[in-house]
Amino acid sequence: MAKNDKSELKIKAIENGTVIDHITANKSLHILKVLGLPDEETKNVTIAMNVSSAEFGKKDILKIENRELDYQELNQIALIAPKATINIIRNFEPVKKYKIVLPEKITSSITVEVFKRSGLKVNFLASLILIVFKALFLLKFQSLSALLFQ
Repeated sequence: MAKNDKSELKIKAIENGTVIDHITANKSLHILKVLGLPDEETKNVTIAMNVSSAEFGKKDILKIENRELDYQELNQIALIAPKATINIIRNFEPVKKYKIVLPEKITSSITVEVFKRSGLKVNFLASLILIVFKALFLLKFQSLSALLFQ
C-alpha cells in the first residue's frame, strides 16, 4: 500500500544550529522565552508542538538556526524540559548530541540570570521553583523506592 504524502508533515532541515527534541509537551514557548528567542542573530526558529511521540505520548521540538546552545543555556532548559535531547547541527549533519541532565545544584544566580534575560513574571518563577522542587523530590523518592524494593 502506498503511503499517503498528506499524512506527514515535513520540516525543513537546518544547515547549522541546534535542535531540541523531546521537550515536554507545551513547554517550547517557555524555552524560547528563557533563551531570549527569536532575536536578530537567529535566522529561523521552527516550533513543533504536541507532536506524537512513541516514547512520551506528546512532545515539542525546536529547531534554532545559526545558534549553538552553551552549557548555561542547557542548564536553563533542564529546569523546563528535563527529558530533552539537544542536537548540534553543522552542515546539515548532527555533530553532537546531549541528553539534558538536571544539575546537581540549582543556585539563585542561574534563576536570576534566566529571569533577567527573559522578562518572565514572578508568578511563573514561583511555579518553576515549585516544579523543580517536585522533580527533585520525585527523583529522591524514586531512588529510595529502588533501594527499598530491590
